[in-house]
Amino acid sequence: MDLRSPAGRHLTSWLLVASIGANLFLAGWIAGHSRLSWSEPPDSGRFVESILGTLSDQGSQMMTQTFDDMRSVFENNRSTFKASRDQLVTILNADRFSKIAFLEEKKGERADRAKMEAEADRIFADGISRLSLDDRRKLAKMRISPIFGPLPR
Repeated sequence: MDLRSPAGRHLTSWLLVASIGANLFLAGWIAGHSRLSWSEPPDSGRFVESILGTLSDQGSQMMTQTFDDMRSVFENNRSTFKASRDQLVTILNADRFSKIAFLEEKKGERADRAKMEAEADRIFADGISRLSLDDRRKLAKMRISPIFGPLPR
C-alpha cells in the first residue's frame, strides 16, 4: 500500500493514534506499578502479632524492641524514597523519555532498598540471637512468609 494515497494516509493516522495510545498505556502502567514500590511497606502488624503471640513474655519484650529498631531503619530513610519518586516523576514528565535515566534511577532505588533490608535483617538476627532456645524453636515452627505475615494454614 502506498502511504501517500488517501487509504495510506488514513492508515498512517490510525497507526499514529494507536502508537500514542500504546505509549500512554505503557507510561501509565509503569507509573502505576512504580507507585506501588513508592508506597509504605506492607502492614507488618500481622507479622509482629503472630511472632509476639508465640514467644514467652521475655522473648516478646525483646522482639518488640527489635521490631521498633527495624521499623526505624525504614522510617529514617523515607526521604531517600521520596527523592527517588520525585526523580522518576521528573523522568516520566520529560519531553523525551530517557530509558537510561529511568533504569538508573530504578537501579539506585533497588540498591537503597536492599541496603535497608540488609540492615533490618541484621537487626532481626540480633534480636533472635538474644532469644532463648525455646523461643527460637517456637519461631522455627511458625510458617512465616517473606512478606510480613504468617502463611495460611
